[in-house]
Amino acid sequence: MINHWDNFDGTIERGYSGNSIFFDHNKFRGDMDLIRQYARLLASVGINAVSINNVNVRKYERSFITGAYLKEIKKIGDIFTAYGIRIFLAIDFAAPISVGKLSTADPLCPEVASWWRHTVEELYSIIPDFGGFVVKADSEHEPGPFTYGRSHGDGANMLAKAIRPFGGIIVWRCFVYDCTQDWRDRSLDRARAAFDLFHELDGSFDENVILQIKTDPLISRSGNRCLLCLAL
Repeated sequence: MINHWDNFDGTIERGYSGNSIFFDHNKFRGDMDLIRQYARLLASVGINAVSINNVNVRKYERSFITGAYLKEIKKIGDIFTAYGIRIFLAIDFAAPISVGKLSTADPLCPEVASWWRHTVEELYSIIPDFGGFVVKADSEHEPGPFTYGRSHGDGANMLAKAIRPFGGIIVWRCFVYDCTQDWRDRSLDRARAAFDLFHELDGSFDENVILQIKTDPLISRSGNRCLLCLAL
């Protein structure tokens, strides 16, 4: 799976090879030939899934899960589908508030779960072969289950149940840590943060949840190098 960090304005967070091939100035670029060449490239090396927007979901991208945007995203998805690649979207965990205008995004609130089910149904009516969602929650000031005293299992499984009837997958990021910590403080162990938060939840996630750990080698307190992979 390739995780793009493309923003709707055309920029790419930590991008080093030019601007987005999907977006430009808060519009869809519409260069389908370029996207087709890219899809062919990914398929040639065995990539079968792609998330097209930044996991740090900005203002406009929060609404990518709604009809006005999904019709354009379907055009992109159709190209990837032709090469055996499923398209994913990074979403705002608090979309029930930012998009749905609810008063909460508590994953155990029935109204929130209902909103996600309706949203997913509409999405799949437009993009039947949609792959699923990539979710960054409770990390670097992003809202998440912790906001409501819930676990990451509660948050991931609520979304997983909404998307499961359509064969969808939730890719749930485990890069969760206290971003207010001083990274120069060697008594802290940021590399262990995901383990500390998630190991007690082992076995509690629904089958269509994939836990995505951070790429890059990180140095643990003991000085051993720990390779965390999957996210690109």
